[in-house]
Amino acid sequence: MESLRKEADSYVIRNRRHFGVLNNSVKRVSHPDKPGSYYETVSWYTIFSNIFKMIIYSPFGNMMIPFFLIFLWNTCVCGIFDEEVTQKTIAGAIFFVKNTITGLVFLYMQRKINNLVSAGGLNEIVEVETTEYTDDGDQKKMNVRKTAAEYDLGECQSAFFMNMGQMMIVSGMHYYKGYTTPLFISAIIGTWTLYKTPLVRIYVLGELGSDEVNPELKRPFLNQKKDMWAQMADRQSSWGSLGNAFGAGGSGKEVSKTQKKVSTKSLKKKGAKAN
Repeated sequence: MESLRKEADSYVIRNRRHFGVLNNSVKRVSHPDKPGSYYETVSWYTIFSNIFKMIIYSPFGNMMIPFFLIFLWNTCVCGIFDEEVTQKTIAGAIFFVKNTITGLVFLYMQRKINNLVSAGGLNEIVEVETTEYTDDGDQKKMNVRKTAAEYDLGECQSAFFMNMGQMMIVSGMHYYKGYTTPLFISAIIGTWTLYKTPLVRIYVLGELGSDEVNPELKRPFLNQKKDMWAQMADRQSSWGSLGNAFGAGGSGKEVSKTQKKVSTKSLKKKGAKAN
């Protein structure tokens, strides 16, 4: 067993630069018997942690999380507590604690942003693409310049109202249909989403964003360089172009006939002018 462990450690040390999951898994440690000398050791906890993060952050992991939570709820709660009233109480308590924590976190971030503004901070300019409607009913894209304080307050309010909408939908499902599993799933996924929110990572966890370290925390955030209306306009235009492509593909014979007629007419006109 010891020889197998040494072979695995040597393999990791040799190939640590070729696999992402082996990143930061090898550390230099001072030798206890030889002062001034170092040797390399492998942290298998870091390797398994990297593998876990890779699975969780992957699209497959995001898709499987709700199924895992349903299995966890049915096994741990429904398997232990048979009474439906107890299950509803547990799910409601978890859901209430999650939304209470979420509200306190957003309140804390808003107060911290206002305090930084009062101290003269958050003055850097952030440029965000937005979409406005003209008098003719057309959509016009334009870049809006905001201060970091205005941008962060807007993102904080948008995230808060989005969380409130989700809470109302799940609460309505529980009130009218008596479902308890959505309460538990919404609480766990909502907490995980809150943890990944850039504003929470900046103002609560104290992380910083730059081009080299945590680029997703640099304003404007990677998934929010456009506001909601600009994203909807892009989505609408992409679906429209896709529909036009399918429409042209479905009537390919008609398009080809029309093109032939146009080309024939143009050739006749050119011949008449030449004569």
